[in-house]
Amino acid sequence: MRAMLQTLLRLLRLAPGARADAMPASAADRPASGSTQQPVLEALLREEFERCGYFKPEVRERVIRAWLDGQSLAKVGRKLSVEEKKALGLNPRMLITQELVDLLSSDGLTLRDPKTALSDPAICARHRLSRRESLQRSLKIGARQFKWRSTQTPDDCAWCLQNEGRTFGPDIIEQVERQCTCAPYCRGYIEPQLDDLLR
Repeated sequence: MRAMLQTLLRLLRLAPGARADAMPASAADRPASGSTQQPVLEALLREEFERCGYFKPEVRERVIRAWLDGQSLAKVGRKLSVEEKKALGLNPRMLITQELVDLLSSDGLTLRDPKTALSDPAICARHRLSRRESLQRSLKIGARQFKWRSTQTPDDCAWCLQNEGRTFGPDIIEQVERQCTCAPYCRGYIEPQLDDLLR
């Protein structure tokens, strides 16, 4: 029993730390095939695309559907000329299409790389799903306390840094999602406390 719990502890600590932001853009831009969590991921994805404000409201549903269908809108359409990119205030060396520009809001066009408007909400949704799955696995084996772990980098918001190592109860996900202001997405993870189970 003790050996099994130690193995589970290692797996639970490793799983949340698998960084979705380290995936290739093509992987971040499409849903995991055959996932039993697909409805949850879709709901989180919708929340993130609505929250970010990078796309015009009338095209948001099209962007979400394209992501769910595995289509990359970043590569569709005519590539802008250098003059056209300069006129929009974009880096003239960047590859960007008219199709993507037509989808983006003014906020989306101000991004350093507007193509991240497609990937950042998806990465955020994957991180949120990963934390929820980790919490559910931990609860099933008896964990009731969880430490918040931030990346300890400039990407962390003030709340994540202040709460690094703090112990929360099973409502840790609610606490994080209500108070974290990391942008463009939170890279932190939860660490189940299983010491009592290992004794």
